[in-house]
Amino acid sequence: MRLTELQNKYRARKKTACWYKLWADGKERHIQQEWQRIVVGLQNVLLVVQGKAQAALTDSTVTDSAVIKQLDEHTQALQDTLVQYTPS
Repeated sequence: MRLTELQNKYRARKKTACWYKLWADGKERHIQQEWQRIVVGLQNVLLVVQGKAQAALTDSTVTDSAVIKQLDEHTQALQDTLVQYTPS
């Protein structure tokens, strides 16, 4: 009788372990599928952003020299402000 009880407990635990293994395998597949979905989504977003950036760079109405001049003026203004606040 004792041997039968032990055999039944062993079978029950073996069955439970099998179910946990199946669950874990399914969970791992799910995580891999989600990872692939996220990667593909990010690649698509990156392509869209690159396209928009390229379009913004090629269709710019402001010339590069005007932008450089404006940045130089802004940099000079910041340097002048810094000189005013620098202790002598």
